[in-house]
Amino acid sequence: TAADNLGNKASRAITFEVNTQVPATQSFEVTNAMSIDGKSFTRETAPVINIRFSEDENVQVKKVMIGGVEKNPAAADTHTFTIAMPQSQDGIYDLEVIAAKEIGGGSFGAANTYRHSIVIDSAPPSLQLAHQLKPEFTSEESIVLEVIATDSLSPINETLSKVVIESSGKLPREIALKKQPSGRFTAPISGSGI
Repeated sequence: TAADNLGNKASRAITFEVNTQVPATQSFEVTNAMSIDGKSFTRETAPVINIRFSEDENVQVKKVMIGGVEKNPAAADTHTFTIAMPQSQDGIYDLEVIAAKEIGGGSFGAANTYRHSIVIDSAPPSLQLAHQLKPEFTSEESIVLEVIATDSLSPINETLSKVVIESSGKLPREIALKKQPSGRFTAPISGSGI
């Protein structure tokens, strides 16, 4: 409604619909990655990322940013998009996708931002003994190896961590490292088993 100084008024009605529906993401899939605490960890230095929205939605990706750099996704269909990361250094890369879903008649609803972190870690953990061992010990003695295992980007995988004991005339033997409350790993070794 508008009015002039003399009190003349004019009104016009406009009908419109506000649609706040946004696409529902089902997954972020990264080549050869494992998900830990909502992040994707991979050894691939040029991973491929698939973003999947709900199958019953026609989605338009408006913008994709990886580590602050804009990328162009390839659409496999109306709800799956692929992004190939360029060769990248080890580090944490924040993925940001802005997308909207079709609400009918070729119109798209409100855009929403989706975020995911990708950790590229191609370097092995570092290992060091927590203390020096004496050069020899008898078969009656027992020792506990205490190892400090660190990785700047990925958590240490306890089930894959082990000590390999090699002694002349015997087959190599593996002993699993056990994580201690201190964060260090230990492996008990008895002299008779060597």
